[in-house]
Amino acid sequence: MPPEDLEISRDSALVHAVSFLTIVQRSLQAVPPGVEDLFVGDLADEPTLIFDLNESPLFYDFPVALNGRPLGSVRVAATKELGHPWIAIQQALPFDTAASLQRAQALLDQEAAGSQIIEAKPVCHLYPNVGLLLRAATPGGRTVVRLFDPENPSRPLTEIPEGAPPPTGSEAEGPGPYSLLESLSEGTDPRPEFDRFDGLIERLIDEGSDSSTSSSPTDRPRRSIEDIKNALIWNAANQAEMLTRPAGRRAEGEASDQPEGQETERVLAVGHVRQEGQVFCVLACIRMIADSLQVGTLPGQQEMAATLQALAPPLFIPNEGILPSRQVEVFEHFFPLGFEVIFDDTPTWQEFVGEIDAGRAFKSGITRHARVAVGYQVTPVRPTQGESGILQRSLWINDPSRSAVMLEAHEVVTLDPNDPSVTLSVTPRVPRKNNSIFVRPSGP
Repeated sequence: MPPEDLEISRDSALVHAVSFLTIVQRSLQAVPPGVEDLFVGDLADEPTLIFDLNESPLFYDFPVALNGRPLGSVRVAATKELGHPWIAIQQALPFDTAASLQRAQALLDQEAAGSQIIEAKPVCHLYPNVGLLLRAATPGGRTVVRLFDPENPSRPLTEIPEGAPPPTGSEAEGPGPYSLLESLSEGTDPRPEFDRFDGLIERLIDEGSDSSTSSSPTDRPRRSIEDIKNALIWNAANQAEMLTRPAGRRAEGEASDQPEGQETERVLAVGHVRQEGQVFCVLACIRMIADSLQVGTLPGQQEMAATLQALAPPLFIPNEGILPSRQVEVFEHFFPLGFEVIFDDTPTWQEFVGEIDAGRAFKSGITRHARVAVGYQVTPVRPTQGESGILQRSLWINDPSRSAVMLEAHEVVTLDPNDPSVTLSVTPRVPRKNNSIFVRPSGP
């Protein structure tokens, strides 16, 4: 477990979730097809605490609904080790622990009859996926730790070693599980960055609360969702510098709060494709990108995998997937002549924007998983007097493993308080985007 000064309370997580959803809702101009209602929905104070594979608190997932209809969830940090409160607004519904426990018990009965589950908790075992970590007592008196993955309910329970080590062995995008916290680089204290952003949000809420019609914080033990939301909306509507106006957009005669030439959002209409197997994420990404570029009909994912496996040397490894170092060959195998496939293991925000502005979705790789980026969005957070402004840069992601679309935090830009056209720092957010594949028309 992390030190107490790293853990985030449920009350603080609620503030982070409401501020995330409210600020983004007020700044968005476009969203991917099919998730429009998610970004006009209401957040409920019924979070699910998600643990890391090492059993430390990792995320809070808050449900979002509209007129009682579940739409998705807002994911925020449960630990300052992540460096920032905001993680993602996602189409995926919060994890159903009760339903997963019932299915996991049935599987445990098949594999180890007579075993009794001692403890069960939701864990993020392969970001963004959540499974159920089981601690069970066998008839022989042993205690074993197993993982149930509801995305692959027919697979045997996975044995988890004590300590949940970081990713080792195969770096193919597809297999898991791994500990997200153990995979983070050491040496940098995440608390100052987290506390700075957290403090800014608190001060913005306090400013709005002073003139809001909602009750004073001293009259209640904790802020309600409406208190937080109303304070942020009041602040946005009444302050000289708007809290949630998209950076670069301005009223007539008003100065921009972002350097000229920097676009703030764009979304491509790219159909979602669900991966058909645990290690098929790259293949699903190829299908999505090919469909968006209208290159013709590709074979199904099972046939794609069989074709790649039959090559010498094979480009697809059963139960492992496809190594990032071989993915250019894989993409080239399925894209016709006239397209150039580029692998970049140090992708930048400017490259992301350039691809999306050119109308090209791209593969966005994280540890052991591949997704497709279909858009970008920049949300400015207005500074209080004398403080640095913040730009939250996010990517719209089609994630094949959860059959979900999400707006995922990518990096935070800190601006010079004396000159907002000057960038003081850029801090990447979890999950780290460690490689991308761009598919571009070749030739002039």
